[in-house]
Amino acid sequence: MNFDNKIPIAVIITVVLQAAGIIWWVSQQAHTVKSLKEDVGGLSSKMAIEQNVNLRRDVAEHQRKIENLMEEVRANNMVGDRLAEVLRRVSVIETEMKYLRDERGR
Repeated sequence: MNFDNKIPIAVIITVVLQAAGIIWWVSQQAHTVKSLKEDVGGLSSKMAIEQNVNLRRDVAEHQRKIENLMEEVRANNMVGDRLAEVLRRVSVIETEMKYLRDERGR
């Protein structure tokens, strides 16, 4: 038996081309991953900036609302103080009237 250990040139070329194709495909995948990683980093940075801007805007808006509420509270306190003063005066007048009625009744 005579075995010829020759490998056809077509098989060698096919294996070499497949290896080159695999190397090319892996390098493309590595490039795509690197590109996507850079994009995600940029988007993360942009999102952080947007969140910071939105947070500052929200804080300023809430601060304005709180200031408006505090002004309303001050106005209500003034009304309450005036009402208390009026009630005090009415009480004094009622007391005087009661005293005058008692004086007339004697």
